[in-house]
Amino acid sequence: MNRIRVVLHLMTFLFLPVLSSSQTYFPESGAEALAQRFLDLRCRLNVLFVSLQPGFEDFASLSYFRLARGAKVLNAYVSNGESGESDVRGEYPLKLAATLREEASRAMSFLDVETFFINMPDVAAARDTVSVFSHWQPDTLRHRLMRLISAFKPDLILLPSDRSYPDGSPRWEVLRAVVLEAVKRLEPRKTAKELTTTGRLPRWSVERVWIGSAAKTVASLPVEREHLLWKKSYESIGEEAAGAYESLRIQRTLWRNAGRDRRRGEGSDTYRLAYPEHSSRLKMPDQGLPRPVSRRFRWAERELSSLNSFVSKGGKISNALKQLTVVMDTLDFLTARLFDLPARDRRIALQWKLNLEKLRLSLLGIRVHYSISDTIVTQRQLTFLKIDSIAGLPMSGRTEIFFPFFDQGWIINEDFAKRMPLTVGKEYRLLSPESIEYNLPNDEHGLDETSVGQMLFFFIIHTGETGERNFVYRGAMKMFYAPRFTVEVLNPIVRATPSEYLIVQLTNHSRDGVRDDIGVRDVIVSSEARPFRLNAKGQSHIDTLALRWSETLKESTYVFPVTIGATVVARFAARKFSTQVDTAKRIALVPGVKNSPIQDALRRLGVQWRLLDMRGELADQLSRVDVVLVDRRALTFQTELVQQRTVLQEFVKQGGHLLVLSQDAAVWNASPLVQDFQLRASPFFDEETSLDSIPTHKLLQDPNKLEESDWLNWLYQRSYNVVSGQALATAEIPIKTSFGGKPLVVQWHVGSGTITYVDLALQQQLLNIHPGAFRLLANMISY
Repeated sequence: MNRIRVVLHLMTFLFLPVLSSSQTYFPESGAEALAQRFLDLRCRLNVLFVSLQPGFEDFASLSYFRLARGAKVLNAYVSNGESGESDVRGEYPLKLAATLREEASRAMSFLDVETFFINMPDVAAARDTVSVFSHWQPDTLRHRLMRLISAFKPDLILLPSDRSYPDGSPRWEVLRAVVLEAVKRLEPRKTAKELTTTGRLPRWSVERVWIGSAAKTVASLPVEREHLLWKKSYESIGEEAAGAYESLRIQRTLWRNAGRDRRRGEGSDTYRLAYPEHSSRLKMPDQGLPRPVSRRFRWAERELSSLNSFVSKGGKISNALKQLTVVMDTLDFLTARLFDLPARDRRIALQWKLNLEKLRLSLLGIRVHYSISDTIVTQRQLTFLKIDSIAGLPMSGRTEIFFPFFDQGWIINEDFAKRMPLTVGKEYRLLSPESIEYNLPNDEHGLDETSVGQMLFFFIIHTGETGERNFVYRGAMKMFYAPRFTVEVLNPIVRATPSEYLIVQLTNHSRDGVRDDIGVRDVIVSSEARPFRLNAKGQSHIDTLALRWSETLKESTYVFPVTIGATVVARFAARKFSTQVDTAKRIALVPGVKNSPIQDALRRLGVQWRLLDMRGELADQLSRVDVVLVDRRALTFQTELVQQRTVLQEFVKQGGHLLVLSQDAAVWNASPLVQDFQLRASPFFDEETSLDSIPTHKLLQDPNKLEESDWLNWLYQRSYNVVSGQALATAEIPIKTSFGGKPLVVQWHVGSGTITYVDLALQQQLLNIHPGAFRLLANMISY
């Protein structure tokens, strides 16, 4: 009978999502651990946050709900943020998406919050909600949200605002509408007329939906309060978690400041009630929640309150364990037919079972330290799990280890057993299945997964001489599955020019050594075969292949193979198109991020360029150049530039060309390079925004005549900002939007020189080797 009860207990653990605990704020034992365990048991609150993309979370509120309330919290992400930009380096969209997912997973793990990726396409900008729906099929998004809500069963849903556009955006409006529709469709049916189809999804009644708002009638959370034990505010703890976003470190600061300005100085996020639809005077989203438990579980709540009081007053741990065992056994008895319970009672019972077991572990002082040799495996490959130590393990009784993933095709110790005696310090040999679904490389195989990596669980089961000494510990291993050998092309699209090269990364995931040559072998393009040797598992090698092109190559887009011997191991794209540029122009670049796309674009145009040394004598450097090109977001990274505004103005007056690509609005407005010229981030300039131009303007004619086709097939968005200010009165506007006449390229003639400000979203187009973007850049350089 005991064995049957243990199996049922393990099934409870398997049905619950994994939450990776932070060692800082979620210890396994001690006074802090006990305080959090009792808080988790009292709360009974499930909170779902739905963020547009990684980096858009409300970290202060996440910290509050998890640490102040003890809620079970999940943060879902609609998209992976592939259309954005990194603060670290120029990134291709899929690489950036993989990086953001990994950072989001680490940030949420720090707060003991679960993550879920919905994996809709990233919509950087959209002129209206119809445009958003062309990217997000409403049925797909709604169904994924309904499945998530049905599985997680939240009491509260919170939608933080669009960080990039605190005044609102079409994508956020669409998300709000779809979330509300999903919630309403999952409401329990009350009459025969309510026949909304939900497939086989179990219904669930969400208590409230709150949406980010800066309006006067809003609710907020007390995130500025200090945690009683950690002596830090929930807001500051949230910011510690946000530190995982290395690639968004500067952007998050700008977004946070913009949001604070929008909320008239309020530091934390504010929300308004969107569901239920009747008006409410609630001052806090969680006010009055959770609802009282049903009569079935009132006894348990009383017993837990009594146990909490007993432990907090210094009661004997042995007596507390006896009281806890009675509660757990009674709960097991009353929930033996778990799936016959109402949905809310079933959720409470499952969470109590998990949290009661965690409380028992903390009372016993159980701390398990374990290690796994390899978290990246391929088919039929060994990895080794070692239980290094178990603090608090009783000397008497029987301790076993159980591997439920045996049923997924894993083999343990070359045997057919999945449960065996535990030996501390022994290595358990885990052989991966013959058939696995890859989730590495992340940007190739992982972007459709709802999580980063796959969790495998093992259980340490101790049966003591008395029931209060029993315990079940759940260990979690985050595993990644990869082919035995991978070849990644780090610049997957190139321009067919004499100076072009391909960067490849080779990784050996097997334990067999690999030695061969890699290269490009095609009648149109080829490279020298480059030897490589990877002797060890996990060893990686990056190489550069210089490309040689056939002179007969016609203008088009091609796909070519990368080969090892006669085997195709990867492919890359190449575009051939003609572009004229004044190669005599001497160009100084004020760089933005490392490896910015503009640097590769200048190389591909074949022009003379150098980096401007902001620490050196600027006037002397400018005397030897014709064009100063200020890269996208350069003012954000090169803060010294604004101090050289007088030197730059003199450079222009003497006949130089100051060419400024789009900048972060807040940074520009604080210290603009052009007076009386302001920027405001806009969510409306999508990639299909139609344009009006002055056909005879030199920027559109010389040396390349731009055609209508040069504006087609842009990626993600056309522009970043709305520009305004009195400076427009004296400016030429060679390119503007057709609707509303919003300037996108602005030019001033100052003295003998010119200032050109370009707000077009050129970076992604240059990464994509877009012919029109290259021709426009060539014209601007040649001006």
